[in-house]
Amino acid sequence: MNSDDPNHRLEIYFHLVDVLALITGWSLTLITGVLLWFAPTDKCVSIVVWLFSLLQHEWGKLHLLMGVITLCITVVHLIIYQRILGKLNNRQNLWE
Repeated sequence: MNSDDPNHRLEIYFHLVDVLALITGWSLTLITGVLLWFAPTDKCVSIVVWLFSLLQHEWGKLHLLMGVITLCITVVHLIIYQRILGKLNNRQNLWE
């Protein structure tokens, strides 16, 4: 084993956490957006217990929070991978 092995494992772990955070964030934003679309607007639907008993306004707040968190994760991701993206931009053929 060489001395780079722990650093390589840490880098793989970081990439995994980064990708999982992006997938989770965008998935939760999408799910709350879809639920926001179908959420009831007032309490007159008390006969039907809707998902977590949240109205459209509350789902809107949750969707906004998820969106802001996801955008922050995406910005951090793009800043971290700026060097890699710059290398891709300078290539003549992106498949090289």
